[in-house]
Amino acid sequence: MGAVSVLVTGTGEGEAERGKTIDRECQPGLSPHGPCIPPSGQPWTHSSQSQIFADLSPEELTAVMDFLTQELGPGLVDAAQAQPSDNCVFSVELQLPSKAAALAHLDRGGPPPAREALAIVFFGGQRQPNVSELVVGPLPHPSYMRDVTEEHHGGPLPFYRRPVLEREYLDIRQMIFDRELPKAAGLLHHCCFYKHQGRNLLAMNTAPRGLQSGDRATWFGLYYKLSGAGFFLHPVGLELLVDHKALDPAHWTIQKVFYQGRYYDSLVQLEEQFEAGLVNVVLVPDNGTGASWSLKSPVAPGAAPPLQFYPQGPRFSVQGSQVSSPLWTFSFGLGAFSGPRIFDIRFQGERVAYEVSVQEALAVYGGNSPVALLTWYIDGAFGLGQFSTPLTRGVDCPYVATYVDWHFLLESQTPKTLRDAFCVFEQNQGLPLRRHHSEFDSYYFGGLIQRLQVTRKLLETEEQAAFPMGGPIPRYVYLASNHSNKWGHPRGYRIQTLSFAGKPVPQESSLEKACSWVRYQLAVTQRKEAESSSTSIYNLNDPWTPTVDFTNFINNESIAGQDLVVWVTAGFLHIPHAEDIPNTVTVGNGVGFFLRPYNFFDEDPSFSSADSIYFRADQDAGACEVNPLACLSQTAACAPSLPAFSHGGFSHN
Repeated sequence: MGAVSVLVTGTGEGEAERGKTIDRECQPGLSPHGPCIPPSGQPWTHSSQSQIFADLSPEELTAVMDFLTQELGPGLVDAAQAQPSDNCVFSVELQLPSKAAALAHLDRGGPPPAREALAIVFFGGQRQPNVSELVVGPLPHPSYMRDVTEEHHGGPLPFYRRPVLEREYLDIRQMIFDRELPKAAGLLHHCCFYKHQGRNLLAMNTAPRGLQSGDRATWFGLYYKLSGAGFFLHPVGLELLVDHKALDPAHWTIQKVFYQGRYYDSLVQLEEQFEAGLVNVVLVPDNGTGASWSLKSPVAPGAAPPLQFYPQGPRFSVQGSQVSSPLWTFSFGLGAFSGPRIFDIRFQGERVAYEVSVQEALAVYGGNSPVALLTWYIDGAFGLGQFSTPLTRGVDCPYVATYVDWHFLLESQTPKTLRDAFCVFEQNQGLPLRRHHSEFDSYYFGGLIQRLQVTRKLLETEEQAAFPMGGPIPRYVYLASNHSNKWGHPRGYRIQTLSFAGKPVPQESSLEKACSWVRYQLAVTQRKEAESSSTSIYNLNDPWTPTVDFTNFINNESIAGQDLVVWVTAGFLHIPHAEDIPNTVTVGNGVGFFLRPYNFFDEDPSFSSADSIYFRADQDAGACEVNPLACLSQTAACAPSLPAFSHGGFSHN
């Protein structure tokens, strides 16, 4: 049975045919490229209905920005240049339609829900600075704007919860390198090859930003800026706590300094103690320790690696944000902050799930310095979509995958494009989905009877269906519907998690409520529009009074016969080791879950796949009419025409 995969981190639209073809040497008498005869009568179709989930186009993003500029007045500043005291549009992305409106359109032929955008605006120039969320619509020609901040969050959003703009980071770095580091020039010359006002160094931020609500103070670690190597491997041992709460950057200050195991009140104090011979300086080389620190392999390229391709062309089609194949259809998108998501997932026309999406990623660090021991990265606040990177053809995805671009408007007044943000491909994993071999001539049977006691329990409330991290969980968690298959069993799905996360955060921590979803390895709740996400981008900068606390979702309401959401937490513990140099591998560090049909069908649905192979002993398995695999020697006599290699670049255009 074929499967379609969507991977997200970079993008490109319809790029499978981009570039020139590459000739391959073939068997004598064959043309340079094998035949590529599309299968006749492909049954896929694309419905315009599912385009209600499509991310906003550049034209729609531009229309929203023009409308906001007109409505909010001349005081609006480009976020790329905005100071904290300015008003600016932070982001614009799709406002997802309510599920009720979407299903009325998808299932009952009702009118499509109004296409709308959600804009986040920083009002630093108002008497009471705040963050506001505005819904703008209908697209593509907006005529209204409504403030949904209180509707979404129960009240105004304090200004200190806002995400940090790139302009704010640039101003902090300018403060560090131009105003502060020269105060410790003697020490830095001695330890760290200080030159050109520290331009051989870079500063990396951490989070959360302070110790209590209202703080906006961030630890920055300094690293060598080396070409071709990860800077994170080259700390110099100097870390600075920057207070940047003031609306005027001129009032920002260094609150504390940490250098090679000791704290100081300022860089001036550190320099004075260095000059007095009271600082034990460890010299840190600025060129690593050899080639192993570089991401560039010292080994010359060898023979070309194995290549997967489609002998008769792709067996799926991508149109806009919708993927369609003989068995599967779904729509895909990328939330600027929450990351990849798919909607209206159907198998043979029947909806399997309305939405499957990433909600959040949390990384809790440890170490012996402030930057290491205080860092909790709640990645959604930085932007899982915003900081996606282009997918590399043949590395992140199969070479012949279909690549799709993503358009976004973040910290800018004009849309930008992330090329090759998505790739779509059908993958042959080289393993059978099912297999059976029968031998009857031996008349032999051996076995051992095993008797099991199975306990079945129906969970009816949210409290019963919330399983704490590290605690016991039923070996089978099965979501049953009110409908039965032809055998009389409730149709449903089993949730099978692939995770080895322990308890990453003690519940006693003052930060834990900001990511309280990590308390549960799995939780089932009633679906509510007001509970659309288990987290918030504002939680990172005020984890002590989180905007969204997931534990409030679990209030013992009934889940029997309700529209449900399953919240799955997957994770792992990583203890650094030598093989992490120069970069941590991905193999073995993958986690997730399976949504497995459990009496959802009347029989194995893979029998509906045209990939099924069946032959008997009295048949010629090498005959094309008996075994489709026998046709491959004729169909795939040579490599197909390949698009020229391309890469989406290292910055958003």
